Amino acid sequence: MNYMNKLIITIGILTGLSCQPDGTRVELAIDHIGDMQEWVIEDLNNGSMDSTIADYYLNHLSKTEELLTEFAK
Repeated sequence: MNYMNKLIITIGILTGLSCQPDGTRVELAIDHIGDMQEWVIEDLNNGSMDSTIADYYLNHLSKTEELLTEFAK
């Protein structure tokens, strides 16, 4: 999967996020972010993504994960 598809998936997940009282949607979104971080690392390691782009995505995914973790508290 190329990084543009992953970006579209990320945006879809985050825009579709609706908070449930028990936090299940937020936890699911955090899990998806972890998956996307793995995809970026795989793409970087197999040469299908430039390191500058990978760093950009990993940085923003990490920030998003932190925000969602704070939101879930």
